[in-house]
Amino acid sequence: MEKVSRIEIVVDSLNSGRVVELLAKQGLKGYTLIRGVAGSGERGLQRGDDLTEVSNNTYILTTCPADKLEAFLAALCPLLRRVGGICLVSEAVQYRG
Repeated sequence: MEKVSRIEIVVDSLNSGRVVELLAKQGLKGYTLIRGVAGSGERGLQRGDDLTEVSNNTYILTTCPADKLEAFLAALCPLLRRVGGICLVSEAVQYRG
């Protein structure tokens, strides 16, 4: 059992690869990526069914140890300010089998 931060990011699909690159640069190797996420936010309704993915969102879930969180957020926030999106951080406990 390990205390970690749970990081949930919703960003447009065109920029999800940039978020994954930031994860890798910060040494955060594990993540779950779900494409075609629907919802409503700053950019209005996102239906999640656009064939070109131009208007689609992607949900990215990962965990982060406390010593890497601030550096990751410092790298991520400028991207989200430019392209839109949201990042939620909460405390979690990670169990490994």
